[in-house]
Amino acid sequence: MPADDTLPPSRLSYPPGLEQIVPYFLKAFGIRVDTEGLDALPLSNRQRLAIARPPEPPEAVRLDRVLQIVPLRASAPY
Repeated sequence: MPADDTLPPSRLSYPPGLEQIVPYFLKAFGIRVDTEGLDALPLSNRQRLAIARPPEPPEAVRLDRVLQIVPLRASAPY
C-alpha cells in the first residue's frame, strides 16, 4: 500500500490553476506560495526566494494533502 493512501484527499480541484493555488495555501495554512512583495523582505531572503516558483498543480495537490495533517503551529513562523 502506498504511504499516501492514509493522507486526506486534497481540497483543491484538479488540476488547480495558479489563481486557485496561491490564495488557497495562504488562507488554509498561512503559507505564501507566490513571490509577490519580496521587496519587503530582508535582502538575504529576497535572494533565496528570487528563484522560487509556485507549486505546479500535481505538487500543490500533494502538498495540500500533507499539510492537512501537519498542525498549523508547526508551520507558523517562529
